[in-house]
Amino acid sequence: EQIAMIALVAAAALAAAEPSLAEEAVEAVTEAAQSGDWFDPIVDFNAGIIAGIDDVIENKLGFANTFGLAIIIYTVIIKAVTFPLNATALRSNAMMQLVNPKVKQIQAKYANDKETQNRMMLRLYDDCGINPLGGCLPAIVQLPIFVSLYRAINRLA
Repeated sequence: EQIAMIALVAAAALAAAEPSLAEEAVEAVTEAAQSGDWFDPIVDFNAGIIAGIDDVIENKLGFANTFGLAIIIYTVIIKAVTFPLNATALRSNAMMQLVNPKVKQIQAKYANDKETQNRMMLRLYDDCGINPLGGCLPAIVQLPIFVSLYRAINRLA
């Protein structure tokens, strides 16, 4: 919204400087304001659910001014849905901490031979059933969910 306002002011300045470009500038600003990014469908979905929860609390249960409660309820629902990803990340991190002394031992033993060191660490991870990226991949998956939730709350505010 702020960028659209800045673009509108720039278009007005351009129109004042060169009246023949005024129509093109207004069309460009209108098109830029209407086109969103790839988060917009997810943001709209989240905003709709939050507004729906707010409507249910206000209209069906008879409580007034419950927008904050609707956000809290939806956040709890999102955390419950993403809990399996968090559990996987926590389990992977715990396993990495348990194997960490052996990793340090391998790093010390093969400090001069990086290829053997990497091979031994991969064998250790394979023997223990650990994915070294298992702790960060769930966080990467959850990032768009929480960014869209933040933007939906901003849009509704």
